[in-house]
Amino acid sequence: RILQEQMNNILKHANASAVAITVQKQNEHIVMVIKDDGVGFDTSVKKYGIGMENINRRVKLMDGFVKIISAPGKGFEVNVEMPLKQG
Repeated sequence: RILQEQMNNILKHANASAVAITVQKQNEHIVMVIKDDGVGFDTSVKKYGIGMENINRRVKLMDGFVKIISAPGKGFEVNVEMPLKQG
Protein backbone atom coordinates (compact mmCIF):
# COMPACT_ATOMS: atom_id res chain seq x y z
CA ARG A 1 0.00 0.00 0.00
CA ILE A 2 2.90 2.37 0.73
CA LEU A 3 4.38 1.80 -2.72
CA GLN A 4 0.96 2.18 -4.32
CA GLU A 5 0.36 5.47 -2.52
CA GLN A 6 3.74 6.88 -3.55
CA MET A 7 3.25 5.82 -7.17
CA ASN A 8 -0.06 7.71 -7.15
CA ASN A 9 1.76 10.76 -5.74
CA ILE A 10 4.37 10.55 -8.48
CA LEU A 11 1.76 10.24 -11.23
CA LYS A 12 -0.29 13.15 -9.88
CA HIS A 13 2.40 15.62 -8.85
CA ALA A 14 5.97 14.81 -9.89
CA ASN A 15 6.01 15.10 -13.67
CA ALA A 16 8.75 12.46 -13.47
CA SER A 17 10.25 10.52 -16.37
CA ALA A 18 11.91 7.84 -14.21
CA VAL A 19 11.23 6.09 -10.91
CA ALA A 20 13.60 3.78 -9.01
CA ILE A 21 12.32 1.39 -6.35
CA THR A 22 14.46 -0.72 -4.03
CA VAL A 23 13.31 -3.05 -1.28
CA GLN A 24 15.92 -4.73 0.91
CA LYS A 25 16.20 -6.61 4.14
CA GLN A 26 18.80 -4.95 6.37
CA ASN A 27 19.38 -6.75 9.64
CA GLU A 28 15.90 -7.15 11.11
CA HIS A 29 14.30 -4.39 9.02
CA ILE A 30 12.71 -3.95 5.63
CA VAL A 31 13.97 -0.83 3.86
CA MET A 32 12.14 0.58 0.86
CA VAL A 33 13.40 3.55 -1.15
CA ILE A 34 11.31 5.17 -3.88
CA LYS A 35 13.02 7.90 -5.95
CA ASP A 36 11.78 9.94 -8.87
CA ASP A 37 13.38 12.55 -11.11
CA GLY A 38 10.39 14.87 -11.02
CA VAL A 39 9.86 18.48 -10.03
CA GLY A 40 10.48 18.00 -6.31
CA PHE A 41 9.67 20.65 -3.73
CA ASP A 42 11.13 22.54 -0.79
CA THR A 43 10.41 20.30 2.22
CA SER A 44 10.80 23.23 4.62
CA VAL A 45 7.90 25.08 2.95
CA LYS A 46 5.46 22.56 1.51
CA LYS A 47 3.17 20.61 3.78
CA TYR A 48 2.48 17.02 2.84
CA GLY A 49 -0.86 16.02 1.38
CA ILE A 50 -3.14 13.15 2.20
CA GLY A 51 -0.96 10.68 0.27
CA MET A 52 2.10 11.28 2.44
CA GLU A 53 -0.07 11.36 5.56
CA ASN A 54 -1.37 7.90 4.62
CA ILE A 55 2.19 6.64 4.16
CA ASN A 56 3.30 8.10 7.50
CA ARG A 57 0.30 6.59 9.28
CA ARG A 58 0.89 3.12 7.83
CA VAL A 59 4.60 3.15 8.67
CA LYS A 60 3.95 4.31 12.26
CA LEU A 61 1.49 1.44 12.71
CA MET A 62 4.36 -0.90 11.82
CA ASP A 63 6.76 0.80 14.30
CA GLY A 64 8.80 2.20 11.42
CA PHE A 65 9.91 5.60 10.20
CA VAL A 66 9.80 7.67 7.01
CA LYS A 67 12.48 10.03 5.70
CA ILE A 68 11.76 12.48 2.88
CA ILE A 69 14.44 14.02 0.65
CA SER A 70 13.45 16.59 -1.96
CA ALA A 71 14.29 19.99 -3.39
CA PRO A 72 12.83 22.05 -6.22
CA GLY A 73 13.96 20.59 -9.52
CA LYS A 74 15.78 17.71 -7.78
CA GLY A 75 13.09 15.04 -7.63
CA PHE A 76 11.68 13.30 -4.60
CA GLU A 77 12.88 10.41 -2.46
CA VAL A 78 11.00 8.60 0.28
CA ASN A 79 12.85 6.15 2.54
CA VAL A 80 10.78 3.77 4.65
CA GLU A 81 12.22 1.48 7.30
CA MET A 82 10.10 -1.00 9.25
CA PRO A 83 11.06 -3.78 11.65
CA LEU A 84 10.31 -7.31 10.50
CA LYS A 85 8.83 -7.99 13.94
CA GLN A 86 6.77 -5.44 15.75
CA GLY A 87 7.97 -4.57 19.25
